[in-house]
Amino acid sequence: MPRPVPLIDIAVNLTDRVFHGIGRRGQAVHADDFNEVVQRWRAHNIAKLITTGTHLKSCVESIELASQYPNELFCTVGVHPSHCSEFLPDPHTHLSSLLALISTQPGVVVAVGEVGLDYAELGECPKEVQQQFFELQFQLAETSGLPMLFHSRDCGLDFVDTVAKHRHRFSTGVVHSFTGSEEELHRILGMGLSVSLSGASLRTPAQVALIQHIPMYSA
Repeated sequence: MPRPVPLIDIAVNLTDRVFHGIGRRGQAVHADDFNEVVQRWRAHNIAKLITTGTHLKSCVESIELASQYPNELFCTVGVHPSHCSEFLPDPHTHLSSLLALISTQPGVVVAVGEVGLDYAELGECPKEVQQQFFELQFQLAETSGLPMLFHSRDCGLDFVDTVAKHRHRFSTGVVHSFTGSEEELHRILGMGLSVSLSGASLRTPAQVALIQHIPMYSA
């Protein structure tokens, strides 16, 4: 029987407190079972995992966590659209802090992200703030040469228009957990980027039909 191909989970939120039994409101909901999570991913042939940075504090936590699992855990550095207000009031100092994390952790930080637009989260961060600091973060990829991990939800064509505008500034990237339209998909693929799927990509029959047109590539 052939050996299974080792897998890589490219976007996992392992710094979430729920893995240590803490709920969204800070209450204990179950015993800390992080070690059991580690054993499960190893048992299911997950050879490497990339923890997503969503704000500056989580990026620092992701790097610290990766240091405990060398050559197994890696991470991204960037600010998720719902957290982009943290760039205020001094965007360039904040950007410099993110770039310092990238430059001091070669081989651990493997992508810029999770960056993009999420208009379902306007209550957390206004549209104009998301747009401004999505564009600013292309500088992280341009300076570091790292690929990008993108987030796009409920934002029409604003996301792909922004990526197209800055496509010359980064090498490649993945649009994580794709839930967009047929036009978005064609434009993303046309820019030489990839898309990844999650349960959110399978919520409607229309989404299921669309993702069948995503090409599969083998190494």
